[in-house]
Amino acid sequence: MIALIPASSDEPYIELHPSPSGGVVAALVSYSGGGGLAPYCYDKIFIFNSILDVRTAIKEKKYQVYSALCASFSGGGNSPKLEWVLDSKVRVEFALGDSQFDVRNVDMKGMDETGGVRVEFYAHQ
Repeated sequence: MIALIPASSDEPYIELHPSPSGGVVAALVSYSGGGGLAPYCYDKIFIFNSILDVRTAIKEKKYQVYSALCASFSGGGNSPKLEWVLDSKVRVEFALGDSQFDVRNVDMKGMDETGGVRVEFYAHQ
C-alpha cells in the first residue's frame, strides 16, 4: 500500500494499492457516516490506470470491481483485503456473514475495465 487518503466529514477513506510496476492502481474506498439514527458503511474497490486522478476515478462505476457493506473477518481483521499477485492479477479476500442469518450482498467483477487485470475473489469468515 502506498498511500492513505484520510476521510473528511463528507469524503471517503481511500487506500491506494499500486500494481507491482506502478501502472495500475487498486483503490479500496470506504464510505461511512449517518450518525446514530441512520448509520451506513460500505466498501468499494476500483481498478484504474495510475495516470488518472483518484478522486475522479472513484466516481466512475466502470472502474468498480467490488462493492459490499462493511464487514470484519472472524479473527477481527477488516474486510476486504487486497493484494497484487502480478501486474495482471489482484486478489481480493472478503468476509462472509457470521451466520446463516447474516446475509450480505456483494457485487463483484472478475476483470477490470480494460480487461488487462483479472480479479480473484476469496470469501471466508
